[in-house]
Amino acid sequence: MVNDLIDGYMYFLENEGAWVPTVANIDLATDFTEGTEFCKLKIPLQWIETPLTGIKGDLASSGVGFMERTFRRGYILDFQATVDFTDLAFIRQFFLSNDHTITSPTSYVPYYLVMRRSVTEYIQFYNTAGSLVDYLKGAVPNGGLKYTWNMDKSLRAIVQIKFMGLW
Repeated sequence: MVNDLIDGYMYFLENEGAWVPTVANIDLATDFTEGTEFCKLKIPLQWIETPLTGIKGDLASSGVGFMERTFRRGYILDFQATVDFTDLAFIRQFFLSNDHTITSPTSYVPYYLVMRRSVTEYIQFYNTAGSLVDYLKGAVPNGGLKYTWNMDKSLRAIVQIKFMGLW
């Protein structure tokens, strides 16, 4: 199978079954429709990755603290990128589609973040088994998607995305 992902781009893809867990099997041209089953944007020069360790600490009175262990690993990733209006339309369509926003567990379609640095190098994430994988399953929570419209001749906008890795 061919992999037609572009170096230096991040992709939000639906799980089409054929590629998980091998990103080398992603065939965008054959298996996906941009805007409904995937969207892409250039990897920003800088983003924030906040790993979740599964430990919550609370301070109480008298200098006593309490620790709660949820045993839930995960990530919160914050991105900001400048995109043209065509790419912005695909991004809006993808994230706000019924497949990704509906509350019914039988209709909801999860999606994955894939960040391709080069032909053989992807940004990797730890999954629940503690293994490094080339993708991150997750969602964009309420308030995690923001657009700043720039109505100049360049027709570009700034997109801010907060992505929660949910294994």
